[in-house]
Amino acid sequence: MKLFSCYAKNPHVSGTASTTHKLRVVYPPKPPIILGYDAGSPLQVGDMQRFNCVAVGGNPPAMLNWYKGDREVWNL
Repeated sequence: MKLFSCYAKNPHVSGTASTTHKLRVVYPPKPPIILGYDAGSPLQVGDMQRFNCVAVGGNPPAMLNWYKGDREVWNL
């Protein structure tokens, strides 16, 4: 959360009018990165490999899900 304030003065009137507002800045994460995969090392049928998906930044933080085609997967 960021706190922003606005102040208004008029030389013909005494005092200063002000208001403050909390602002939640929302921004996307950087593109996700898949870790644990080397394009130069193909996998063979039956090989086990663990992959991690990481997305840096973003507010709120990204929720990451794995898909094979259009179906969400957890373990293959």
